[in-house]
Amino acid sequence: MSQSLAEKLRRRMSARNVTSILIFGAIVLVFVFFGLPGKMGMGIGSVARVNETLISLAEFQKEEQRVQKMQEYYAQMLGQPVSFDAERQKDIRRQAVQRLVNMELLAQAGHSQGIKASNNEVIDQIRQIPEFQQDGRFQSDLYFRLLEANRLSANEFESSVRKQVEQTRTQKVFEIAATPTQLELEQQKSLKEIKWNVAYVKLNSSAEGKISAAMESEAKKALSNPDFLKRVEDEYKANIQEYSKKDQVKAQHILVAFKQGDADSEKKALEKIKAIKERTQKEDFGQLATELSEDPGSKTKKGDLGFFTREKMVPEFSNAAFAAPVNEVTEPVKSQFGYHLIKVNQKITSSLEDQRVDIAAKILSRDALEKKTKSIEELLTQGNETALNAELKSLGLQWQETGYFDLGVEMVPKLDGENLASAVFQLSPANPLSKQIVRSGGEKYILKLKDTKKENVAMNDAEKDSLKQRQAMQMLESWVEDYRRTATVEINNQVFQ
Repeated sequence: MSQSLAEKLRRRMSARNVTSILIFGAIVLVFVFFGLPGKMGMGIGSVARVNETLISLAEFQKEEQRVQKMQEYYAQMLGQPVSFDAERQKDIRRQAVQRLVNMELLAQAGHSQGIKASNNEVIDQIRQIPEFQQDGRFQSDLYFRLLEANRLSANEFESSVRKQVEQTRTQKVFEIAATPTQLELEQQKSLKEIKWNVAYVKLNSSAEGKISAAMESEAKKALSNPDFLKRVEDEYKANIQEYSKKDQVKAQHILVAFKQGDADSEKKALEKIKAIKERTQKEDFGQLATELSEDPGSKTKKGDLGFFTREKMVPEFSNAAFAAPVNEVTEPVKSQFGYHLIKVNQKITSSLEDQRVDIAAKILSRDALEKKTKSIEELLTQGNETALNAELKSLGLQWQETGYFDLGVEMVPKLDGENLASAVFQLSPANPLSKQIVRSGGEKYILKLKDTKKENVAMNDAEKDSLKQRQAMQMLESWVEDYRRTATVEINNQVFQ
């Protein structure tokens, strides 16, 4: 069976271009033992159906948790902030459902070709899992204890292992079929020998910011126009969540701590903070904070906390700070940390009135950038690089470079996105400048092939194996997509609510 399927796949592969292989790579799971994923509640109903197989809510919840943990892990690796707002959570749920559907499609496609795991293979796989071993040997009592601790039945766990074994076997079939021919290796070698350096300019919000810096006086004049004022109000209403984040106060505080649950300690702290409050009427607040505050982080800065939003502080502190008049000291405020005196030095509010000029300048900047963009598009069509450079200079924008990369790469350095990669490879030494602005991920780019060179390279075993893996994944994608066309897939959209 395997050789027959492999031959069919190779014939199909020979007509395809080895490019779009990354997305589907996540379908073929390597069994990673995350301390046994426990159930998060069985619930009622299913999130999807693939032919006659239902994907349960419990499976979905475990996969959703796994996807979220992986995103947190990679965000931490890259030093990026971890936040999961409502829209991000919906995206995680979409990914979780799609992965489960793809895995089920892969399993069913494999079964249709006779790829099934025997009971002995499942048992052997489980015996090799280190978490079920003591001194290198499988322990059945430990196995059942861990399953019980994670509220998993043996049938459920063994079914997931069976599916993993079958997926691994299916992948092996494709790896056999995807072994590169000598011609494919030579073609890959030729691509790796050609090096390009691409210059690019990003027409993003930084250009808009450079324009708005000089537009405050124009913004004030434009606000006298009722039609333009309506645009400002509509902009504020449409992005109220963004603008409301600008509510901030700049404050100093003095803290007197007390032992939680100790009435005598709390009473003494309150008496002390009241005495300090009396002194603030005649003495400098900052000096008192340096002398008396029990907050080690701020006392060395005269109690200064800098600017902060409501969400950054505990509710009791935030409520008092945002309600306090500027330059007045609050009455003692009790929080989990102790008693505070707060002096607000400055406030930034998010009301339309306070932000009207800034919003007006932003709209004028956007309009100006749109006009500049149209002018740039015309210059690109004409291939007028001299005038283009002058226009970019007026926006304070400069060309950046990717650095040299070979044409066998999967992603162009610094230009992440399918649209950008496609546009880069449409450039040529004869026509180095892109004919239009390239849009990707909400950003706009101008591209230019700056330089090319050729170097002699040799394909090593790791590169050959990488080519093999890429071709195998592409073939697997095509195969499962073919199966999907004849399958019935239904998704319960309520899961995204």
